[in-house]
This record gives sequence, C-alpha cells and structure tokens, in this order.
Amino acid sequence: MALILTVQELINGVCLYEAQKRGAEPEDFEAEIVYDDDFPQPFLAEVTYRGVTEDLLMPELVAAIRLYLEQYTDVDPLSASVDLQLTDDEEFIAVID
Repeated sequence: MALILTVQELINGVCLYEAQKRGAEPEDFEAEIVYDDDFPQPFLAEVTYRGVTEDLLMPELVAAIRLYLEQYTDVDPLSASVDLQLTDDEEFIAVID
C-alpha cells in the first residue's frame, strides 16, 4: 500500500533537509512547493533562510523527501519510489511506494 505525504510533510522535509545542510534548525526556514511548467522537472521548492530565497530543484526535493521518510516513517528511503503529484484540487502530494 502506498504512503501519501501531504504538502505540509513535504515542506517539513525541505526544512529538515536545508537545516541539516546548513547546520541550522528546521524552524529557521520557510518553504513552498511549486510547480513550474518551464522546467523539465516541474516540481521544486522555494526555500527562504535569513531573508534569502533559493530554489531547490527536483533532485534535492526528492532527497529532502527521502530524509523525511528516514526520520519520520518506517519506509526504507533508499528503496522507496517517490512520485510527486499535483492533485485535481491543486494540492501537492508525494506518493511513496
């Protein structure tokens, strides 16, 4: 059975990933998941830290989701398939198999 991660869980994963990368606390970051047709891989995250906003492209977004899976679920993050989706209600989710 697939695990569905909500947009809030995706954002939490991004903040956790960035905090680990920069030696900060997850609460120090603001993040938003974005879908942009102009990119070959259209899902990305916009992350703000200390007033500076940067884009987290798809490979790093997936790495952030895997870190979240490792720390907050029983799913093996390395063997899990991560499928980012934009639902009919325009909500971002990740389907984990």
